Amino acid sequence: MGKRVEIDRDWLYQKYVVEGLTQKQVGQLIGVTATTICKWLKKYEIPAHSGETWKVNKPFKLNTYQRQVIDGALLGDGTLILEKRGINPYFGYLSKSEEHVKYVCDSLKEYARKGDYFKVGNYIRKDTGQPYTQCVFRTQSNPTLLPIYNKWYPNKIKHIPRDLKLTSIVCLIWYLGDGTLCKSSGIIELCTDCFLKEELEEILLPQLASFEAYLKNFRKDCKNYYRICIPYRQVPDFLKYIGDCPVQDYSYKWNYRVPKFTQLNKQPGLEEKIIKQYKDGGTINQIAKNFNRSRQSIKQCLRRYNIIEGE
Repeated sequence: MGKRVEIDRDWLYQKYVVEGLTQKQVGQLIGVTATTICKWLKKYEIPAHSGETWKVNKPFKLNTYQRQVIDGALLGDGTLILEKRGINPYFGYLSKSEEHVKYVCDSLKEYARKGDYFKVGNYIRKDTGQPYTQCVFRTQSNPTLLPIYNKWYPNKIKHIPRDLKLTSIVCLIWYLGDGTLCKSSGIIELCTDCFLKEELEEILLPQLASFEAYLKNFRKDCKNYYRICIPYRQVPDFLKYIGDCPVQDYSYKWNYRVPKFTQLNKQPGLEEKIIKQYKDGGTINQIAKNFNRSRQSIKQCLRRYNIIEGE
């Protein structure tokens, strides 16, 4: 007699109900007959399909916006997962902010996995034991996502596709999920830790050249990692490019202020505003507070244009 096959309920439900495979197709994945699959369906009380439902999910019809959302998400915390015995992958996205997940995935909600639509759960961190909340969105597994998966996950490892095009939408989704506005330096950091340096240099940096983007190196666990940075003087242009913040939870990422200790002579527009305020009767103390600068830097600016005399 052959060895009895144990079939996991969640796996069977995913293949038979979510992905819509027939009993025969499910059986072929693990080398058993349709009769065996039928028995396990009855055991788990999973209703059998009939007629036209015995087929793989119909392909999605992704429009340009939806494709850009997926690309932007995949640059950050988005993922495409092809299960070990799966035929087609599904798209998943998660965040501590439910508002964030709903904004990013709203255009994909018609393809959401049944019974798992914007699921919010409470979890415990294994490293610290602290509780945290996480919102998760998942689509159905679908053949439309397979070519996207093959581009982003050659050899099942995440890489940046050579033909990836950065747009304002792609960059917005990317920044929402994996971008940081550093208060002290005023720069933007885009998290790219999982990607190769060569991919960043050859694919992303050239497309961000107008924002003077550069790589920042840091070490963790004796390994080198790289992030893309946008200097403070280009941050206003980058934020204008991606548009206003669409998520209240992350509005602080748009709360840009010129760093206190930067060279004013490299910001002629700011110098003009300082001079105008001084000529309009503003004091040095008031102006320094208005522009988040030191008193000394305001004085240096005014002396440089002979508005006040040097000491």
